[in-house]
Parts: sequence; structure tokens; C-alpha cells
Amino acid sequence: MALALFSDKLAPKEKEKIVQGFVTESHERQVRGNPSLPKEKASVGDFSTRSSANLLTHLNIGDEFLLVSPEDWNDSQDYQEGKRRVENLRVVNDTAERGVKLFEDFNKSLTNDEEEKQFLLQVVEANRKAVPTAATKKSVIAALML
Repeated sequence: MALALFSDKLAPKEKEKIVQGFVTESHERQVRGNPSLPKEKASVGDFSTRSSANLLTHLNIGDEFLLVSPEDWNDSQDYQEGKRRVENLRVVNDTAERGVKLFEDFNKSLTNDEEEKQFLLQVVEANRKAVPTAATKKSVIAALML
């Protein structure tokens, strides 16, 4: 939510709703957002909580600009610095897409035969069921000896 404050595409009224949400405790809600709102009327600001504001702290962005109207934020040094930092953040989706591409390339390097790929996936699945997630080297060797 805090990143949305630096978007030029978000209306000032929505930014005000996000800031208002910063005073709401996360545990005061039973589900994410306000469950009484129909989906058509829900807005970005409805999902903002105090924990949303923590991102500003983690990014070392001053929060003095939150005390004035969103229309005046462009005049604030804190807002300008925050906007610069947000624009320079790496997009997570880009990293995820690179991971998917890496996996696809690895998958293609194993075999091009679809039947062999399916057999390999079944072997991996069977291995995951046989070997616990928190497996030690000793437990893996013991499971393979079965």
C-alpha cells in the first residue's frame, strides 16, 4: 500500500484513504480489507493498515509529507526522495519471470521427450513423499536404502 502513495496514477482521495488506513491496526480486521464492501466498490485504500506504513520506515523514507494534503506532496523533500527510491526498486515479478525462464531452460536441457519428463516428475514427487522436508543427510541415505 505504501508504494501506491508514490504513483501518479492514483487519485489524491485514494492516497488519503491509504494514509487513513495507516492508523488502523492489522488485527482489527478479520480478513484483508473491509469485508462489508462489495468487490465493485472496494478501493486500494480499503486494504491499508499500520503495517503498510512500515514499508516507509524500511525504505528510510521520511513520513512528514503524510501530514499534508496529497495535492501538496510534490513540494515535500521527503516525498520526492521516497518517489525516487520507489522508482528505483527492482520489480519482483521480473525476478520471478527470470526464475521461471531458468527452470524452463533447465527442464528442456534434461530431455525433449514428454514421456520422459512426466516420468521424471513422478520420480521427483515420489522422492518428496519418501523424504521429509527437514531431511538430514543421514535420513536421506536411510530413505534411499529402503
